[in-house]
Amino acid sequence: MTKPIRILGRTVWIVLMTVISLLFAYPFLYSILGSLMLKEDFGNMGTLLPIPQQVTFKNFAYVFSVDGGIAPLVNSLQRAAWYTLITVAMAMLCGYVLARYEFRGKKFFLIAIVAAQVIPSVLTLIPSYILVSRIPFMGGNNWMGQGGHGLINNKLMLFLPLGWGSLLWVFLFTQSMKSFPRAIEEAAEIDGCGAWKKFLNVTLPGIRGTVLFVLIELTIGGFNVFTSIKMITGGKPAHQTDTLLTWMYYKAFSTGKFGYAAALSFVMALTLGLLAIVQFRAMKSRDE
Repeated sequence: MTKPIRILGRTVWIVLMTVISLLFAYPFLYSILGSLMLKEDFGNMGTLLPIPQQVTFKNFAYVFSVDGGIAPLVNSLQRAAWYTLITVAMAMLCGYVLARYEFRGKKFFLIAIVAAQVIPSVLTLIPSYILVSRIPFMGGNNWMGQGGHGLINNKLMLFLPLGWGSLLWVFLFTQSMKSFPRAIEEAAEIDGCGAWKKFLNVTLPGIRGTVLFVLIELTIGGFNVFTSIKMITGGKPAHQTDTLLTWMYYKAFSTGKFGYAAALSFVMALTLGLLAIVQFRAMKSRDE
């Protein structure tokens, strides 16, 4: 009686995992097939998947053209690189201080970090818009942040880390460094390591798993920025501040080029995959 129940349970599990896998694979497959279609084919779709009547690679050619997705891709790469480096550096330093030093208000600060994660990030959009528009001496503003438009429709908006999502990484690094044995750091101090040398050569390699995870998540997050750019710049002026997602949205829903948008999403997924592999290999070579 036990064996048939095991077989039934295993069968149900396999079917369930297959269904879940197909659900996750569906958007990816949809993008691949859609990227091979002409613009007019999307108006004649009557199936669950876009089946190209005539396979074309024009969408991919346009992605890598000067007028296609090169500029948004460069913007996304710049945004992801800057956002990742600054956030990781600040989060690691803050996490180290919180994990290794005692000071007044430390518990309150940790509670505030956790509490901030409960608040929806959408609530920061309007305050962020006002803050960006009131930056002094930018966009025609005076020293009081009035009279102009600040960084609205300015390319510098690509490099501003808006919101409080970065606090999550501070908390993660804090907990990771707390779990790292202090005895190893004390042994390094006895061997003559200074504060920076100890941090870079002892503490940092000891939490490399956390570092790799944060790097990958921040890189993906840097590429996936959409709401803040769409709301504050809208890609202006002349689409100079568009990222891959805002450009993809514009092409799909403003010009009807769904095939091009699908090709761009596929290229974006491959780019993120390659960046993740590079980060994995970089961490692995450091370990060796």
